[in-house]
Amino acid sequence: MVMEKNLITLAKVIERCAPPSPEYIRPWLRRLRDLTATKAVPVAARQHEGAGKHRLYDPNIIPLAAVLLRLGDCGVQIGNLSSLARVILHPRKKVDRGAKQVWDRALAHDLHDYQEAWLAISPIPIAGGVDFAAGYGPITLLDDPAAPDTCVIVVYLSRIFRQIKAGG
Repeated sequence: MVMEKNLITLAKVIERCAPPSPEYIRPWLRRLRDLTATKAVPVAARQHEGAGKHRLYDPNIIPLAAVLLRLGDCGVQIGNLSSLARVILHPRKKVDRGAKQVWDRALAHDLHDYQEAWLAISPIPIAGGVDFAAGYGPITLLDDPAAPDTCVIVVYLSRIFRQIKAGG
């Protein structure tokens, strides 16, 4: 268990997530509160309950928060961000474990001689939910004419993790 003295506040999580500019701080604070409410970003403890409650986080949650906040900037909805968080925090399916393995290697800066590790997220139209893919090196997107029109959002995990390491 994490010692409470090592826990950090919501504002410190945002700071350590390395916002691209000061204009991102307020929206990220609001989004991180929403992600916390949905349990996508778990709280380690609360200083007190009720009005003015202060959430405390384990610093190990910073990489997850940094990726989710950036994906939120790209328009990914909170429910889909929560799905991604479950994949990273508790991978169950084989494809989820593969994405988690890429995540862990990017976080450890172990990229198999590739320069970058990436994560792609694609919302599933009408049916709902989201598909994930992760890998190393160049990104190749399949062109399946039978698939419905959809968007794919890609983030470079290795770049985000380098940014938060440099800032923390």
